[in-house]
Amino acid sequence: GNGFRVEDCIIGPNRARGMLLKASDGVVTGNIVRDTWLSAIMLAPEYDWLEAGSGRNIFIAQNTIERSHDVAISVYARGGDGAIAPAGAHDGIMIGDNHIMDSSMPAIAVTSTYDLFLFRNNITGTNNDLVPSWKRGEFGRQEDPDRQIYLENVANVTAGLGRTA
Repeated sequence: GNGFRVEDCIIGPNRARGMLLKASDGVVTGNIVRDTWLSAIMLAPEYDWLEAGSGRNIFIAQNTIERSHDVAISVYARGGDGAIAPAGAHDGIMIGDNHIMDSSMPAIAVTSTYDLFLFRNNITGTNNDLVPSWKRGEFGRQEDPDRQIYLENVANVTAGLGRTA
């Protein structure tokens, strides 16, 4: 629930997501997530499953992610029609000081967010061969398969030093 903390865990290998966040006012830090077939860390309402709402005030930092087959850190929202939701579905998202390696691109995808803070994420050793076939058309992969960060319908972005600037 709200006010959650996921700290210093080792997760994976996993045939789906490493973490599926479904609340607000949360901290995800110091974790190692390896070999996930979907996102290592994901925050997204799932309208087709009628699960969860959007997130607010989420801090995702100092995690190590290795070999994520999908977007390593994904924060997104789709409406009931499947289209990307407008900015504001998520609010106050901070993603920083994460090390993402040997994963598919984009390594970070954020949509539908107001007040996004990105800083000092280190993205190395891309491997787009990992992307499952049903995920290849998402998050701008067809337009730019080497894009490290994908943003859509995001307002009020602050980017700090490092690979995300």
